[in-house]
Amino acid sequence: MMNLLTVFGVLLCALQCYSQCSPQVRGVNQSARQTILNKHNQLRAKVANGQESNRQGRLPQASNMLQL
Repeated sequence: MMNLLTVFGVLLCALQCYSQCSPQVRGVNQSARQTILNKHNQLRAKVANGQESNRQGRLPQASNMLQL
């Protein structure tokens, strides 16, 4: 759960400075996009498979969570 919160924290921070470092300004190449997508799907799969924990134990397994 902490990894997931870290990712969302980074995303929120990124949104604050988006105007200065947006992909249109800084550029994100295809390799970086693929790396981001792979990490996103890896974290998403962890949640979908019920491998992510919370305070009470583990989150339930997703019934229909598709990959992006």
